[in-house]
Amino acid sequence: MATELARVIGDRLRAVGLDSGPAEPWAYGMVGMVQAVGDWWMTHGRPMRRAALTDYLTTLLWQGIVGVRAAADRPGGFAAEALMPGGR
Repeated sequence: MATELARVIGDRLRAVGLDSGPAEPWAYGMVGMVQAVGDWWMTHGRPMRRAALTDYLTTLLWQGIVGVRAAADRPGGFAAEALMPGGR
C-alpha cells in the first residue's frame, strides 16, 4: 500500500515542480498513522463513530498536503535541497 501511495505522491509532487524525495517516507508515515489509529480505535472499543474518525484523519492528511505547497512558496521552504552532504 505504501509503495503505491509513494508513487502517486511522487508523481503529484513532480507535476507541480517539487522535489519528490519525501514521497516514500511520507507514504509510509501516512499508512502507519492510519494503521496505528485503526488499532487504537479497535482496542479502545471504537470510542467514536467511524465517520468521525475518518473525517479527523482526512483533515489532518489534507491539511499537511496543503502545507507542503504553501511551504514551497517560501524562500528556503520545501523546495530547498533536502539531501545530506555526500548525496544521501
